[in-house]
Amino acid sequence: FMVVRTKHGKGKCYMVALLAEPLYARSIWGQKLTESLISQLKCKRIPFNQAVCMEDIPEECRYLFVIGTDHEWVGSVLKVASHRGIYPILISNEGSQRFDCRYSTVCSDVMSSMHDLVQWLYSRNCHRVGLYGVNPKSISDMSRLRAYQAAIAPVSSLICYNQTSLRKCFEELSAQKPWPDALICTNGFAAISLVRRLKAEKPEVFENLLIVSCQESALAGYYAENIVSVHLNYLEYGKAAVLLYEMLRKSDYLSHIVMNMKWNMQELDTDDKPRLSYSNQHEPVFEPSAAFYRDDELNDMMCLEKLCAILSSEDRMILKGLLNGENSTSLAMKHYLTPSTVKYRLKRMVTASGLEDKTELLDLIQKYDLHF
Repeated sequence: FMVVRTKHGKGKCYMVALLAEPLYARSIWGQKLTESLISQLKCKRIPFNQAVCMEDIPEECRYLFVIGTDHEWVGSVLKVASHRGIYPILISNEGSQRFDCRYSTVCSDVMSSMHDLVQWLYSRNCHRVGLYGVNPKSISDMSRLRAYQAAIAPVSSLICYNQTSLRKCFEELSAQKPWPDALICTNGFAAISLVRRLKAEKPEVFENLLIVSCQESALAGYYAENIVSVHLNYLEYGKAAVLLYEMLRKSDYLSHIVMNMKWNMQELDTDDKPRLSYSNQHEPVFEPSAAFYRDDELNDMMCLEKLCAILSSEDRMILKGLLNGENSTSLAMKHYLTPSTVKYRLKRMVTASGLEDKTELLDLIQKYDLHF
């Protein structure tokens, strides 16, 4: 196809648009991917339109970056975009062509990385390895599921789905006998939920269970001694997406960019539990299913994740003091701050977390036993 640059609005050229799944865009993963992509588009001085829905996308748009995980939402966006003559670039863990239209993807090499991880777990005498927290509506989780099924011996497989809540997911796991030797969690929140419930309800199982998370989070850092997490460099996904766009403008025969993920097994073989690391090389639209995001436990962790992402050393000092029973005035005097500075920082933390007030914030921190 021929690329046409035309004017839109106040003299700006919009030939590129960005559309994120509404619910996923509120998650820390969706926010990081979106920020990474926008950063690279600005760096390359590529004009773009950040849309809320397909109706917001200008007629002259020729390319659409799509960020999302809900299968029905992504599929419908790709089809509507194609019908309008817009070429979609999907940023996702799904590498194979599973939607009935032409599009390109920037995706992780989930199949190979899962195979490497499972083989490492086998080498650590983890003979029964399970996959925990699978959201059947998520194309990312279903991609991990297919990779897990390809890597695991069928006789030792164990899959626990997060259909409506992490509580029910844990109940499904608890009904399994015998318990697995290791669990691969689809994200950091599922891993944190699992750790907290095992400590409270199955401490004898927790002591002998290796827990791995496929996605890290700032909150998971407070559970680092219990969870092995992969570190994802979201900036590389934004770079790859813009690189693919630039190559597609020159040739429409290109299809995908696969991000190579390599577990650092030498770090994993130490006695403590460090983060895993990897290197990167170079019709109406359906509303996404909201069941996954209605889980109160998940929403609590997402609030704490937003808080942890913005904390400074002074913020941690203030929180530690408040949790120890000090008030804002005494904290200001103790740390050579003005009372207004303490109140401002506290208000900023409450706002960032999306909670109502200081009491709700401190209660949630205590509930998850975070130490600053």
